Amino acid sequence: MPIVMARTQPRESFGDWLRGALHRRGWAQEYAARRMDVSVFTVNRWINGSKRPSYRQLMQVLRVLGELPPDFLDAIRGAHEGDGRGSGKEIGTNTSDTDPGPAPPPRGERPDTFW
Repeated sequence: MPIVMARTQPRESFGDWLRGALHRRGWAQEYAARRMDVSVFTVNRWINGSKRPSYRQLMQVLRVLGELPPDFLDAIRGAHEGDGRGSGKEIGTNTSDTDPGPAPPPRGERPDTFW
């Protein structure tokens, strides 16, 4: 029996997503760059895929555009790894099943033990 592979659409790159987001708003790269407090060369490099935004820059994109690409967690993880600020902890993961440790003592009281 032959194996049939399901066709999936290729994932949109950050640059393709950004190009579309700017186009939907009618914004030129120069205008977007000014609003994001980066150079027009930086925006152009993001769009053509030769540079990826840092974590701080991704947060600027979010602030200015009010959205990030659907797979933005991957982009943020990549940015954290790229700028050396990665914590090793995945952003957006559910940690409710882990033990948060002891609660801090109320203000003015000394803890019974060091923790």
